[in-house]
Amino acid sequence: MFFRRIVTKRNGKEYTYLKLIESYRENGKVKQRVIANLGNIDHIDPEKVNTLITSLNKLADPDMPELDLSRKTYPMQEQRHPRMQITNLDKLWQKLGMSDFLSRTLDEKKYGSMPRLIKTMVFQKLLFPQENRPIALSYKNISLPELHNCSLGENDFYQATICLAKYQEQLENHLFVTLHRQLNKSSFLYVTSLQGEYVGYKCDVNSTGTAYQVQPHHQPLQLLVTAVPPGIPINCSIKNSPFATEDISANQQNLAKRLGINLCMVSGDSNHLPLLPPNFPSIKSLPPEEFGIIPVSSADLWQDRDAFTVDNTLWVKDIAKSKKRYIICHDLRANTKSDQALEKTLTQAVRDLDKIRSSVRQQRLRREKTITNQIIKTLKKHECENYFNYRLNLKKQDIHINRNEEVIQKLKTLNRTTVLETNLKDLPALEIINAYKQWGTIKNYLQLITDSVKIPIVHPLIDTPQCKDYIIGQALINLISCTLEVLVGQKD
Repeated sequence: MFFRRIVTKRNGKEYTYLKLIESYRENGKVKQRVIANLGNIDHIDPEKVNTLITSLNKLADPDMPELDLSRKTYPMQEQRHPRMQITNLDKLWQKLGMSDFLSRTLDEKKYGSMPRLIKTMVFQKLLFPQENRPIALSYKNISLPELHNCSLGENDFYQATICLAKYQEQLENHLFVTLHRQLNKSSFLYVTSLQGEYVGYKCDVNSTGTAYQVQPHHQPLQLLVTAVPPGIPINCSIKNSPFATEDISANQQNLAKRLGINLCMVSGDSNHLPLLPPNFPSIKSLPPEEFGIIPVSSADLWQDRDAFTVDNTLWVKDIAKSKKRYIICHDLRANTKSDQALEKTLTQAVRDLDKIRSSVRQQRLRREKTITNQIIKTLKKHECENYFNYRLNLKKQDIHINRNEEVIQKLKTLNRTTVLETNLKDLPALEIINAYKQWGTIKNYLQLITDSVKIPIVHPLIDTPQCKDYIIGQALINLISCTLEVLVGQKD
C-alpha cells in the first residue's frame, strides 16, 4: 500500500486529495484500487498527521500499543534562567508598536490568541536561546501575563507561524515606519544576500507504518534581507535558489514604490554578490586575492596623510576614482581574533612537528625521505607550508624548526585588513564601514532558521518538507528577535 495525491478540477479550481492505494493481481495483471480517501490534503495539518499514523498502526495490529508521538525523541535541553529582564524586553516590544500592530492586523475575532503566540515565540528566542524543547513544553517559563491560564499546543504555534508569513509585507511597512521615525533617517535601506539554512524536524516512517524516528531536517536556503541603519532587519525574502538580478530589481522597485526609499546592496564577499543592474548602489568587500586592483602602492598606502583613525582601533583610507571608490580598513587592536586563530593553528602544527622530531631523536624515523614526507604532510594538514623553515641534521638525529616571522606578520596584516569597493561617491566613509559591519551582524542572526515548534514532517505521508509559509514565518520570528536584540544593545 502507498499514498497518492489526486488532483481534481471543479469550477476552475484545483483540489488535492490524499488517497491510500493498494496494488493487487487479477488475471496475471497488476491493478490498483483505493482503500481509503483521506480527504483534502490542504486540511491535513501536522497534528492530524500524527493522529493518522496512530490510527493506521492500530488498524495494522489492534494489540500493538499506540505510538508515542510526544517529542521525547528530541535532544532535550532546558534553559532555566532568562538571559535578560523580561520587563525591559516588553517595554521595547511596546515601543516598537508590535502589540498594536499584531492586534490591529490579526483581529481577535478571526485569529484569536495568535498575536500572543507570536510574541511568545519571539520572547523565547531572546530570553531562552539555549532552550531546545518544543515551545509547547517551554512557553510557561517566559511568564508572560497574557499567557496566564492558557493551555497551548504545538498546532497553535504552528498555525500562528504560518499566519505571520501571510502578513509579511504589512510587518515590513510597520517596522520601516516605526524605526525610520525613531532612528536617524538614512538615504538608503541596505539589502544583503545570504546563504542560509533551515533546521526543522522530520519523522521517517517505515513501509509498514509501525516504526518511526524523529530526525533533524536540514534545508539550504537563499535569503535576501532588508535592513535599516544601524543594522536592524525589517524584511526577509526566501528562495531555494540564488536571487537573480530580476529579483533584486523587483525588490528595489517595490520598496521605492511603497516606502519611497532606495536600496543599497551590501555583500561580505564578492562571490556572494548577485549580478546587479547597472548603477545599482552597492558595497562589497574584496577577497585578498583582489587587493591588487586597489589603485595605490603599498608604500604610499601606509604613509598617506589623508588616512584617519577611528577610536584608535581602526585605520581608514578612502580612495576615490572615476568609477569606483575603495575604502581600506585596518584593525589596529592588539591580539585580534584573526591573530589568535592563526597562532592557534601554528601551535597545533608545532605540536605535531615536535612529535616527528621526537621520533627522529629516538631513531624511530631514520630515512631522510620518510622524515621529509611526514613534515610536508603535517604542514599541509595545518595549511602552514609557508610559515615554517626546517632543516634536517641526521648526524645529530635532530630537526631544526623555525617560524618564518616575516610571512606570518604579513598574513596577520592581511587578515586585519578589509577593502570595501563601492559606487557610492557621496556617502561618508564611516557610514559605508558601518553598513558593512551590519552585514556581519545580520548574517550571524538570520542565516540559521530553527524551528521552535518542532512538529516533524512525516514521510511518506507528506511529499514536501515544511511548507514555504511555515519557513517564512520562522524567519520572521528570527527577524523580529534580531530587531529587538539590536535595540536592546543600543539601549545599553
